[in-house]
Amino acid sequence: MFCYQSNAQNPIVVDAWVLRDTAGADVPGRFMTVQDYAMQPSKGQSQFISDPYLAYFEYQLAGSNWFHEIYGSSNVGKYDVLWFREPIQTFVNTTDNPEFPDEWVRAIQWGTSKEIAPMFNVPWDQQKEGLLQESLAFARQKDAEITSMYFQPGNE
Repeated sequence: MFCYQSNAQNPIVVDAWVLRDTAGADVPGRFMTVQDYAMQPSKGQSQFISDPYLAYFEYQLAGSNWFHEIYGSSNVGKYDVLWFREPIQTFVNTTDNPEFPDEWVRAIQWGTSKEIAPMFNVPWDQQKEGLLQESLAFARQKDAEITSMYFQPGNE
């Protein structure tokens, strides 16, 4: 159970999407361009009901139908799974909550500390490096991201 104080932001880009059934089998979907979407003869007629396999993502429609599947679904036993990137959140108020797992908090704090330590003439010793590595290991354990681009120690 999560209680976020801020709303999720609209994605910058949708990287991938699949249609998943109740058994966990995934069918990858494809994306269309604006021209492909406009050339579709019909987007909702009853004779075109099948499992959706094409989608159109419009990032400029904030808060509206930004992800549109082509063709209606023939059953309700399948659902969409999306992988997307969203913009970095700004924290202005003390009540602002980050929209990422709690396991990442220490890794972000220690990673930021290592990055700004030279600006404040703070020596980065083995104890601080050990705490950074420990927090990175903790962040990787549960609910790990599908890509390693977020936590790459040594790639500064």
